[in-house]
Amino acid sequence: MLNQAIGQFWRGLIQHQTHLGLIASLGLSKLADTMQARMADEPQTLRSLLDRLLDLGGTPAFAVTTPTLGTDLATILSTDIDSQRAGLGMLNQCVLFAGNQSDAGTRLLFERIIVDEEEHLAWLLGEQSLLTRIGEAAYTTLRA
Repeated sequence: MLNQAIGQFWRGLIQHQTHLGLIASLGLSKLADTMQARMADEPQTLRSLLDRLLDLGGTPAFAVTTPTLGTDLATILSTDIDSQRAGLGMLNQCVLFAGNQSDAGTRLLFERIIVDEEEHLAWLLGEQSLLTRIGEAAYTTLRA
């Protein structure tokens, strides 16, 4: 369960960093800065998961699947939203598993991560909604 989460977070970090570079290359510096700030805690989340795995006597044995990358602003947002939703499903399964194993520490770790991931998803959905409502030209001007 922890190895699965670590692999998922590495995948997300790769996807987010690639999208950040693409967004910056589009000249959307305000959006890139906001995304960078929202992603700043990802390395710490990875470290917390790894520390918990090691504290429980586990061995790092995770796989990083290929991230899904957007090629333009709309697909960047939609692929990030899809990844967040999939990640939240996995995290909720981890909470249930940890609870069934009477592992309160791991359950609480996953619950804290879920809160952060839900906030990130809400922000992404808001950005997608704004893009849809005002159109790409106005959105680009607003986020440049």
